[in-house]
Amino acid sequence: MIRSEEICRYCITATISGLRICRTCIIIGLFRAHICRVRLKHHQSSMLRQHAPTVSLRLLIATLAVAFLLIACEGKVKPPVATSMPGELPDQESWNSTVVFSDSGSVRAVLRAGHIRMYEDRKETLLDSGVVVDFYGRDGLHSSVLTAERGRVDDEHKDLEAFENVVFRSDSGTVVETEYIYWENLNRRVRGDRFVTITSPTERLQGYGFIADQDLKNYTVFGTVSGEASIEE
Repeated sequence: MIRSEEICRYCITATISGLRICRTCIIIGLFRAHICRVRLKHHQSSMLRQHAPTVSLRLLIATLAVAFLLIACEGKVKPPVATSMPGELPDQESWNSTVVFSDSGSVRAVLRAGHIRMYEDRKETLLDSGVVVDFYGRDGLHSSVLTAERGRVDDEHKDLEAFENVVFRSDSGTVVETEYIYWENLNRRVRGDRFVTITSPTERLQGYGFIADQDLKNYTVFGTVSGEASIEE
């Protein structure tokens, strides 16, 4: 009679010496395990084929999103490219400064500006952020004052151009209002080619273009479109 410990745990067949399972059950178990592995591989392959388009589409969307974010970040972080050509940067720059125009020790004008940029190669100085110029006659006395939004100085001839909301006022009370004035340093004379209004104690003229002494004692308005004069009795 076979002892109970020598009977197969799955059937009543006698076991191999030292084992609790018979040879037949071992073979059947191995075969079943092989079948399970084959079915598992087939199932995994089917799942991959079924979800491949979805995975590819999700991967494509994720790639495009990352690329978009990279481009957006690059646009925000990338510093602006300088557009100035060589020589455009000023050689000297100052704020709330004063410039004196003089000749042989005689002061011709004193300029004050909120922002001054000097370009040596171009021989010009640009003015902005408010410009105020006091002019002096040949006798050294103050004769008139100019105010404007911005201006330009010809550094070779020391002439001055004024732009935007230009007001030129003489000490005698005559006022020139225009958008552009050119001051000739050598001749101490002012002129312009824009619409102008000149108001004196005795008259008011409007036209296009004018020329005058810097003390505004003598002036001519071109293309006069209107004029008013007061007659003293």
